[in-house]
Amino acid sequence: MSEENLAESKPSVTVAPGSCWPEISKALESKRYELCLVGAEIKKRIEDNNGELDKHLFKLKHLNFLEIAKTSLKKVPMEISLITNLTQFVCHSNELNEVPEGSIGTLVNLKNLDLSNNKLTKLPADLSNLKELATINFSVNQLTELFPFGDFAKLAVLEINHNKFRQLPDDICSKALENLSTINASSNELVEIPAYLNQLPSLKLLNLENNQIQQVPSNLSQCFKLKDLLLKENKLKDNRLKKLVDANKAK
Repeated sequence: MSEENLAESKPSVTVAPGSCWPEISKALESKRYELCLVGAEIKKRIEDNNGELDKHLFKLKHLNFLEIAKTSLKKVPMEISLITNLTQFVCHSNELNEVPEGSIGTLVNLKNLDLSNNKLTKLPADLSNLKELATINFSVNQLTELFPFGDFAKLAVLEINHNKFRQLPDDICSKALENLSTINASSNELVEIPAYLNQLPSLKLLNLENNQIQQVPSNLSQCFKLKDLLLKENKLKDNRLKKLVDANKAK
């Protein structure tokens, strides 16, 4: 029997309201540094617990990695701020529509923040406190703007594809973003490319496919490390450039 079939054949774990979830209990007992709460069983427990996570989770102050995915969670709990050693918070494919001030923004050790595939329309300004972030993934939401991140010197990857941005954040042209190598802003509503992206010394991949862009600023040629400029499904006026893009020769 395959691992997939074995997983499907396991009986569902019933957890009484107010009791400690078994995954969290094990993590408490063994002082694990990683915890994954993923899938239909976790979703059901959240629904049975008035839309909330097990409060025992926030006693796991030693956690470095926390994943909450494929559940019905609608709001990042304020108590997440108690897990002060988190370096990776992965909270994708839920139903998040709110990230309160004073929650994630207090986790100053975070290096990886993934809130992709949710229902977020805005983000709290205090995320600008997370100076250690190397990767940000907010793809597949309904965002139109970000928080101040122009001094995130360690940021390497920014994923904001499949949102509702009409322009790239102003901070994205900051000289302080010296390690930013990947920007994915495909499938938004962008109408232009900022002229000063050439100030990003490490930019290697810029994905702007499926937007409303008509022109490419000449300054972009000064991004000397840029290897991949992806512009398919735009409204480019330059026919020669459009042919190159359509032929996958815009490298």
